[in-house]
Amino acid sequence: MTAARLEKLQIPKADSLALMSQGYRTRDIAIAYKLAANTGKAPTEILDMRKINNTWRDVAQTLGVSNETLKQDLQNIGEIYPQKGRHHSHFPRGN
Repeated sequence: MTAARLEKLQIPKADSLALMSQGYRTRDIAIAYKLAANTGKAPTEILDMRKINNTWRDVAQTLGVSNETLKQDLQNIGEIYPQKGRHHSHFPRGN
């Protein structure tokens, strides 16, 4: 069922199932695929860039993806995978 939801974001079901079996969270898979679409890098390469001590914003910045593009991508993902318990933005006002 989770892989089917990722298909709504144009992520192949086989890819998402393989990544989930490796322990990746669905939201992280979705973000990695969005960043991959914006940069031409492989989603697995982008997932490897995301570490405990950094954020997706840090990864996007390293890849040269603007805050506005990442913000829009996160909003699109949020429509499929809303974050429960989060009432604030990852971006300060004005960014």
